[in-house]
Amino acid sequence: MKTLLFIAAGLLASTVMAAADGTLTIQGTVADVSNIVITDDLVNLKIVAGETQRKVGSALETSNSADGYNIQIKSANSNQLINTSNSAFKTSYTLTYKHAAGAVTKSLTTAFQEFKRTTVGGNALSDTSEILVDVTPYASAPGGRYEDTVTIAIAGN
Repeated sequence: MKTLLFIAAGLLASTVMAAADGTLTIQGTVADVSNIVITDDLVNLKIVAGETQRKVGSALETSNSADGYNIQIKSANSNQLINTSNSAFKTSYTLTYKHAAGAVTKSLTTAFQEFKRTTVGGNALSDTSEILVDVTPYASAPGGRYEDTVTIAIAGN
């Protein structure tokens, strides 16, 4: 009985078949990585007089996505600089995202909007873009701090 079990076990374990040729897949994986570093220029904007194309910061974009990447921007206050003491007092602005291929100016909303799209990717692309604003003059603005928070995101296409 023991001999019969050893023979049966030997037949089950030997399922490798010989062949004239075989294949082996050699592979590796590189994750898509897209990063953005925002530099805030800490500018104190002129609310009463307004501003035209005032640089407020820059963005260093890097991506290794084979299909390129895109930049999306949104505003917490829908394109409004709001007095932090009394939200009834506010003024509007537009944002310009200026990069090597051109510049895009838009009024922001609370939803992400595309400001840049690269279509050629690979080889860890890198670009620096300027962030500029036009502030609508608010001649009768009461004293205080006026602000909005802008979120800038990068993603592979």
